[in-house]
Amino acid sequence: MFWVVPLSTRQKPFDFYHNFTDPDLKKVSVILAQLKLLSVKRFKRNMYTLENEIFENITSKLRKFLKSKPRG
Repeated sequence: MFWVVPLSTRQKPFDFYHNFTDPDLKKVSVILAQLKLLSVKRFKRNMYTLENEIFENITSKLRKFLKSKPRG
């Protein structure tokens, strides 16, 4: 089992989005609010590999997101 976060080709200025440019120079976002638990069996192909700096930024932002208290 793995925790995964989905990617989107639409970038939005929300706290639960992490916007970046991928290795193919496309603008994409990680949607932190849609964190999911998936089985390893679902990983059959590799879309691309993130640079370490981008990966560290995403994991740091995800940690902050998970520690934040709900608004309202």
